[in-house]
Amino acid sequence: MLLFLTSGCSAEYNLTIDDLETFTYEETGYIMAEDIEEIYSIYDSDWPTPAYQSSNYDSESPTKFEDVEYYDVQSYQEGNLYKVKYHYKFPSNRFDESSGIYNAFSDFKINYNEEENTTTLDTGNFYYDRFPNLEELVINITINNSVLAHNANQVEGNTYTWILTPENFDTARILLSYSNIGNETEEETNWHFLIGTIVFLCFMIFLVAFSFIRKKRGERKK
Repeated sequence: MLLFLTSGCSAEYNLTIDDLETFTYEETGYIMAEDIEEIYSIYDSDWPTPAYQSSNYDSESPTKFEDVEYYDVQSYQEGNLYKVKYHYKFPSNRFDESSGIYNAFSDFKINYNEEENTTTLDTGNFYYDRFPNLEELVINITINNSVLAHNANQVEGNTYTWILTPENFDTARILLSYSNIGNETEEETNWHFLIGTIVFLCFMIFLVAFSFIRKKRGERKK
């Protein structure tokens, strides 16, 4: 399963959220080690990894089932590291069933506030006791929506990063709240400002012309 690690391994979890246009949560996870045997001890290309934790499948079978959706898994070498890459794009209304998330966090949930039109991700505590020899887990969440609150360790642009190590495993918890309403781009804002300005000027020209006509009519009556 995703993120089951042994000694000497580190992991990186990347999540791209687009709840404005494509309405998807795209997961890309990596497990990395310098010793290929450590990778083989947790990954066998003959064993598929279901994407949804709610899938009804036989975990002892290396055979894929037609009614089960699986992560796209690739293994390769990059420099002195051996890597396994997991990838799957979830529709936003089913991300709360991600087997990758449920495998690593104890009480993951997504809370929707329809009145305020916001969404909050709360992973619950990290299952650190499952990974006694994990050296580091880096979590990057890139989001196109406007973020309202978070507890990330660092932020760069619209990417929020959490760094989990043995020193903070027992308190690690990911919180992210965002708006479901899109923000205008700078180009859209400038365009709307221009339209507003033109409408205002046209209105002012109308008032001036109307006042001028009334004045002329008054002079004629005299």
